[in-house]
Amino acid sequence: MERKEREWILGEGGIRDENPIERRRRLAVDRDLEGSPHRGKPLRRRYRNAAPSVDGYVASLGGPLPYMVRLREI
Repeated sequence: MERKEREWILGEGGIRDENPIERRRRLAVDRDLEGSPHRGKPLRRRYRNAAPSVDGYVASLGGPLPYMVRLREI
């Protein structure tokens, strides 16, 4: 892998100018936030006291996957 490509991937090239796509996105967000009472104020922190569990991940997938059931049978 070339150094230039590695720096581009890792973002070690320093601060760069915004491109037209980023500028459009920034302007769209500015328009959406115009007149918002929360603009310029820090967001409230959301603390997570518990780590995500395996049960939660399995339930979000809609139940155990076929290979999980097979491993239980073995």
